[in-house]
Amino acid sequence: LKIDLSALAHKIILKMKPVAEIKNLALDQKLEKNLLIKGDAPYLEHAILNIIQNAIEYTQKGKISIESFAKNGTAFLKVIDTGVGISAKDLPNVLKRFYKADSSRENKKGSAGLGLAIADQIIRDHDGNIKIESRLGKGTSVTIGFPSAK
Repeated sequence: LKIDLSALAHKIILKMKPVAEIKNLALDQKLEKNLLIKGDAPYLEHAILNIIQNAIEYTQKGKISIESFAKNGTAFLKVIDTGVGISAKDLPNVLKRFYKADSSRENKKGSAGLGLAIADQIIRDHDGNIKIESRLGKGTSVTIGFPSAK
């Protein structure tokens, strides 16, 4: 089925806005319209929700920006936060199942370390990819890309 990635992201942003507001975080969005991809909406929603939840969880102040755009036949969704960031040592492992980064990211009680691993699997099942860039103390940027649907 064809899904509008931006419309799906907007739906998730509306769902997560109250959670962000509790922490006084702004959820900025810049979504390009009609970014069609092929996929299963509930699974993709779960993956994107995990990524946005993580951004909110690990951001104490500032904002989370969510943007979508198309480039070279690929639809992208990018989530950028001003959170605690991920150390260079932990970054290669954050998509692994049950992996939990140490120190400042350990504050999530009861976390199984599965959220990003599940998101990664769903994204890969949809012929997509996920790229995470981060600087400790500065924030994290998660970019997911999917082939555009014709």
